[in-house]
Amino acid sequence: REPSPAEVVAAVEELELFLRDLEPVQRTIFEERLQGASVEDIAARTQRSERTVRRCLQQIQEDLERRLVSISVG
Repeated sequence: REPSPAEVVAAVEELELFLRDLEPVQRTIFEERLQGASVEDIAARTQRSERTVRRCLQQIQEDLERRLVSISVG
């Protein structure tokens, strides 16, 4: 089913809160990945290992899924 307008607004608000709660380097990693940057490029720009970038992205994904599920259930 399509989400209601209220559900869309709630999801957008939750995403904004989620992004605000990220550490600056986490936000950079997440935003660069959304813009299509490779893990290798992100690692080089943030001076982190590729493994660290992958772990960070995995943690962000898990946290975001958990938060979005909580608003769809609640």
